[in-house]
Amino acid sequence: KGNYQRTDVSVVFNYLLYYTHVVELVRTPTRKWQEYKHYVELRMDYLGEGGTGDRHGPGQDQQTYSVMVERIPSLLRSDQGLFDYFNHLFPGKVHSACVILSAPDLEATAAKVLDA
Repeated sequence: KGNYQRTDVSVVFNYLLYYTHVVELVRTPTRKWQEYKHYVELRMDYLGEGGTGDRHGPGQDQQTYSVMVERIPSLLRSDQGLFDYFNHLFPGKVHSACVILSAPDLEATAAKVLDA
């Protein structure tokens, strides 16, 4: 019986957490709400088409299967070095590798968007 009570509490807590998040989005018709609506629209489009429709363009595979890697060893901190490493692990399966070490312009733009 103890496991069922824990599950019930967990379900109720998650429901309340989700409900408060939705209420916050609905009550604040700001950029957060606009971004959420845009996300839902894109997500439904992606799920409906399976991510392969004409709307997504020719680079869809790269976008769909991209991964972010953090804490890259200094020897691999170049596009070619990282590509060679992953191509060694997964021969012929790597499309490309791009290393971005610092992005202050991107961080400044993101901070402006979040403050707005």
